[in-house]
Amino acid sequence: MLVLSLTMTGCLNAQVRENLIKTSLAFPLGEILEISYERVFSTETSAQISVFRGGGLEAAIMPEFRYYLSETKVAPNGVFVAPFVFAGAEIGGGGIMVGVQRLFKERISLDASLGPFVSGEGVAVMGGLNIGIAF
Repeated sequence: MLVLSLTMTGCLNAQVRENLIKTSLAFPLGEILEISYERVFSTETSAQISVFRGGGLEAAIMPEFRYYLSETKVAPNGVFVAPFVFAGAEIGGGGIMVGVQRLFKERISLDASLGPFVSGEGVAVMGGLNIGIAF
């Protein structure tokens, strides 16, 4: 019975996509390259780290914590709220994003987010549209 239970648990866990690698859909249109890695920790939480380069930025990094709000979907699917910090050589600050992420065919991720960004230069709106792969 224990072996059957462990086998069934392994099958359920194998279907959960805990890692995602993403890039910005806007990159071909703009000058900023963005690469992100998201790690799912539970049915409601994940963390993402993004690295940016180009468009006047030497380099920048943005860690964020994502809390998924959906009661019917599990992370990394659904609506999320994500506080973040943005640190670059030219600018730094933080804010909070509200977004939605969907997995298609359990592999292809698409996420969109938008929210205020506060820095020493004032308040701006920051957003993103990313595509990636879950594994």
